[in-house]
Amino acid sequence: MSEEHSRISKVTVGRLFNLGSYEHIRYELTVEIPEGASASETIIAIERLYHALNPNNLRVCKSEMELKRDAVSLQEETLMTDEEFGRRHGHSYAGSRDEYLARCRVSHLQEKERRAKIVALQKNARILFDDLGGAAKYKDAKLDWEDDYDDRDND
Repeated sequence: MSEEHSRISKVTVGRLFNLGSYEHIRYELTVEIPEGASASETIIAIERLYHALNPNNLRVCKSEMELKRDAVSLQEETLMTDEEFGRRHGHSYAGSRDEYLARCRVSHLQEKERRAKIVALQKNARILFDDLGGAAKYKDAKLDWEDDYDDRDND
């Protein structure tokens, strides 16, 4: 007579991300756990996925528009005469004008890289949804949901 043990066959983990101004995004994911697989590893994987998808991650870096505005401002300041530059900044910066602009360029590049990393992390997390649980592509009763999207794009 074989003994059967209870096992966890599904795990559901949800996250609510407050966006402020009475807005939020809720993700909830239920994953079936194949026999012999680890429930705790599944939870860890889901939580990593949620961490990567956190919409607030983008709030800790500058937006695309802010980065473009900074780039334009840096270009303008590079082309200014010393007199124009002095009127704009006075003596509110350390070092020479060239040293200040060099620091601004480095800071701008770091901000761009930071945003790119967060965007890539979120993109990769979304790609993981396609392969979660070994399924390369989700299909249901309808054969291909992309047909609807293709028609809308052509209108």
